[in-house]
Amino acid sequence: MSLASSVWLRAVLATAAIALLCSLGNWQLDRARQKRALHAGFTRQLAAPALELTLHGAESLPDQAWRAAVGAGHYGPPALLLDNRMRDGKVGYEVLSGFTLADGRRLLVNRGWLPAPPTRDQVPAVELPIADMILRGRLAPAPSTGIVLGDARQPEAAGADVWRLQHVDFAVLSAQFPPGFLPVLLYLDASEPAGYDRRWVLPAPDDGKHTAYAVQWFAMAATVAVIFLFYLRRRQAAIKSDPS
Repeated sequence: MSLASSVWLRAVLATAAIALLCSLGNWQLDRARQKRALHAGFTRQLAAPALELTLHGAESLPDQAWRAAVGAGHYGPPALLLDNRMRDGKVGYEVLSGFTLADGRRLLVNRGWLPAPPTRDQVPAVELPIADMILRGRLAPAPSTGIVLGDARQPEAAGADVWRLQHVDFAVLSAQFPPGFLPVLLYLDASEPAGYDRRWVLPAPDDGKHTAYAVQWFAMAATVAVIFLFYLRRRQAAIKSDPS
């Protein structure tokens, strides 16, 4: 390979690497902007007045995530135990109970966390109030449960009207427990009765990590540029010292 070809090849490779690294940096900056926009929307939902559940259609509720909500109705079966939920280093369940609204529709209420019994064949006692009540909480998506494999979406019978869950899939649960559920959870307020440990952790802004990643990508692009310029200067110096 001639000297000129060698220089051009290195120039092409360096330019491609710099372009790739800069595009990754810009992508991370865009992710940071998206996260800031999401958190701004989340903050607006926190400050919005409470939503009356019976006045809103099912399709609009997922768009109201993290907004306070209120609805009249009563609890009823099934009791669903979301498995493998950690709290203070202890394994336990988040208790999801059906709640039938005054208009007949039903939603799942996350009533909080309770510790798991010592063995899997033991099922924690889950009590349900029988009186009509006005329920207050905050709408939110189902908790993250990681990668879902095999039949993990299917509930497992654990007792009379008590089921274990590895993952909350509203379509699966609605098919198994007619008349089904609205496609969002209501996280029960800590001041409401008939709940368990309700130290809910609200989403925090995490745009900072994307900005940090962007800085790293841009720094790597700058490093490639400096290395290539250093190579050119050395090559130029070599040519001057040996013009033949």
